[in-house]
Amino acid sequence: MAMTLLISTAAIAQAVHRNATPKELAAIKEGMATMLKDADSAKFRNVFVDDKTGMACGMVNAKNGMGGYTGFTYFMATVWPMPKGSPPNIGVLGIDADDETSWQQQCEEKRLTAR
Repeated sequence: MAMTLLISTAAIAQAVHRNATPKELAAIKEGMATMLKDADSAKFRNVFVDDKTGMACGMVNAKNGMGGYTGFTYFMATVWPMPKGSPPNIGVLGIDADDETSWQQQCEEKRLTAR
């Protein structure tokens, strides 16, 4: 009985956090347009969404003013679902370019990082 409960609880916990959808990624990229020097060059990885809270965490790498990639850094955003067929509404809270530990720490606390 205890083993079944443990497995069920783990399955429920994993179901809350999921990979961002292509529409969510596109909306996040659009939301970062003013924060990045070259938003069109942005590459994303490990972007996860918590359906319960709407929080999204991931990593982004984009070109700087000199044309070189800066390296992957953490970001945090909020995702609000919209009516079916409409793109999600996104609010980008920030990108950690200088002090990566703040968003990284919050993402890890919310368990929205790569497992």
